[in-house]
Amino acid sequence: MQALGPYDGRLQMFIQELPEPDARRLRFLRWLAERGHLEHAIAGPPDGSYAAATVQGYRQPPTEA
Repeated sequence: MQALGPYDGRLQMFIQELPEPDARRLRFLRWLAERGHLEHAIAGPPDGSYAAATVQGYRQPPTEA
């Protein structure tokens, strides 16, 4: 049987560590959102530890009238 990861007795289940997010995928999703190709508008400017790559080329998307 394959190991499932560490067992958390408090939760009574096996847990897995979260993988690091793919920066290329995050940049692509931001690119789509800036151009209005997602189903909802951007909630705000890039922020957080994964925003460094997108902030450099960030431009405010046009607002809908």
